[in-house]
Parts: sequence; C-alpha cells; structure tokens
Amino acid sequence: MPEEIDNDHPQRLRAVVVANSNPLRSYADTRAYERAFAKLDLLVTIELAMTETAVLSHYILPASTGYEKWDSTFFQRHYPDYYFHMRPPVAQAEGEAVEEAEIYMGLAERMGLIPDYPPQLRDLARDRASYGSALSEYLRTNPKAAPWISFILGKTLGEELGSKNLAVLWLLVNQFVKNHPHDLARAGYKAEPASGEEIFAKILGEPGGVRIGVADAENNLAQLETPDRRIHIYFPEMESWMKEVQPEAEKGRLVHEEYPMILMSGNHMEMVANTNMRDPAWNEGRRACTMRIHPADAAELGIKDGETALIETEAGSVKVEAEITESAHRGQVVIPHGFGLVHMEKVYGVNANQLTSARNRDRKAATPLHRYIPCRVCRA
Repeated sequence: MPEEIDNDHPQRLRAVVVANSNPLRSYADTRAYERAFAKLDLLVTIELAMTETAVLSHYILPASTGYEKWDSTFFQRHYPDYYFHMRPPVAQAEGEAVEEAEIYMGLAERMGLIPDYPPQLRDLARDRASYGSALSEYLRTNPKAAPWISFILGKTLGEELGSKNLAVLWLLVNQFVKNHPHDLARAGYKAEPASGEEIFAKILGEPGGVRIGVADAENNLAQLETPDRRIHIYFPEMESWMKEVQPEAEKGRLVHEEYPMILMSGNHMEMVANTNMRDPAWNEGRRACTMRIHPADAAELGIKDGETALIETEAGSVKVEAEITESAHRGQVVIPHGFGLVHMEKVYGVNANQLTSARNRDRKAATPLHRYIPCRVCRA
C-alpha cells in the first residue's frame, strides 16, 4: 500500500478507509506507512480507540466495542460439529459510538448506493415471516438489488431489531437452512426443511452458542466444486521459483554480512493480541515486550539480562530490554508483535514493524517476511 500511495502517478491511491485496523503498528515498514499516509488526500478511520493511525486521520468514525453490540466470531474448532455464537451487548455505547454496520449504512446512504425498495418492508419487519416473503418477491423482480441486500436489511429489519448486524444474521441463517438441510438434520433439527426462524430465535436466546449443523465427515470431499472433484496443488507460475530453492542459492539470499543475526518479529504471546492490548495495566507485572536472546549470544555480545539492547536493521533501529532465555535460538532474537503503542501520551514497548522493511517480502503474495529480518544487536 505505501508504494501505491507514495508515488507521482496520476492514478495513485489517494483515499483510504481503515476499519478496525492499525496499519501504523500492525503492518511492516512503519515509516513507509507514515510517509504514505501523510500524502493521502483523505484518510478515514473507523475505530473504537484513538490508535496511531487514527491520530493521522482526517476523520474518525467511532465504533462501539464488542461489549456494546451484537457481534460474532467465525472460528471453527469442533468439526464435524459446528456452532454459531452471537454475542449480545452487555453495556450501552457511550457518546457517538455505533455498530460499524451503522457507519457503513450511513456512508452508503449518503453516496446514493442504496436502491429504492418497497416502503412497506419496514412495516412488515414486525412479522418476519411476512417480511421474508415480501423481501424474496422484491429480489425476484429486482435482481440488480441483490448486491445491496445488506443495506436494505439494515434499513428495514435492522431498525426493527435495533441492530444492523442482527438483520444480516437473519438472512445468513435463512440461507444456511436452504443450502445445508442434511447438516441440520444430522444436528437433530426435525423439520423438513428446518426453520430459519427457529434457528435464528435459538441463537438469540442462547448467548453461549448453538450447534447449527454436523458435517458429513466421511464424505467431505464431495463438497469440492472442481470439475474433477480433486484438490489441485500444482501452480505453474510457482514451478520456476520452487526450483530456485537450492542450499547455496538460499545461503546467498538469507545470510547478510552487515546484519549477521536474525530477528523474528510477529511473535504472539498470551500478553499480546495484535494491537488490542493498549493499556499497559493489563500486562502489569509481566516483562511484556522484551528482546529474547540466547544465553550464548548474550555472553558474546556482553549483554546482561534486563539491560537495554540496540537492534538495527536496514529499515531502522530500536532500543529494547534484553531477556536472556534458551527459548531463542543461537543467532536469533525475538520481539513480540503489537507493542510500541501510545497510551496517555506515553509509548509502551517497541514496534517491531519499525524494523521490518516491506522490500524483504514474499515475491508472489508480497507478504513481508516478519519472521526472517536480518539484524545486528549490541548493548545500547
């Protein structure tokens, strides 16, 4: 993204909307993002905290927290059983904060993106069976409105339910019932077909989560939609690249004389969740952001546990507390991801992405190689 912004091309990227993300701490090459975002004509951040990205924004649209809205997480840990959990709000949002869906709805409305729809849909939303029939008929006669169905739901059923998120969930549940009758039957739903309204009401009434289906684990490959029903793992455009992976060639690419050690960034630990752990009080009593280094390397460099070390890479340098531990390998230092955050005008920890050059990246996906950053280390 910085390269798409920070150039002189007449069609360069000029406006960015950042939603629930903090590129100035989450993404590699922090300084490149700072330079690029300063060049934007418009930067809008939808966020619940005053993040480092929000500080640079022209507009901040305040979102409610997970405690203040209906929300869900799409993780699956119990295959072949699968569950859905819609968390209800437990507190009222303060100030101007609203569901993100409410913000997107307002933007779409002001941009004229929401198509005309029958005004009676809003009144029919009090009876979801009648509403569903009327909505289906509207979409049948107005197929071009289908891409905008979430906005229509928000303006009608969402207002009745008091949540745009719940309105979209209602649609997803009904689509699920239509497309997965056998999974529902294996989960014990007796109706043929199962009732979308029954499952929707059950999800709202059981905040601990609801089992909504059981996959056919013995026949799961039947779900493949490739013509020959096989998984294809050969990608011709990667063949020449794979053939380059030879020991001597790799050594030439990976060993850096000026930066002889390797920094592994992006490490996730129990005291860090990307950039959500903003308040340092949550990690009180822990050594939350240190540079972990192997005892033998620390001895060679004259670094004692708890001392301040200096890490330098081609992208930048930071000073950080050293933690001597055998959990780091020889020739490697480790810094956790998600620190260097500003809280009450003070920076806590170090931002490992200041040390990560976006040029050091996967050649196909362009993903920066957070876990292999050539560096050098010394006592500060």
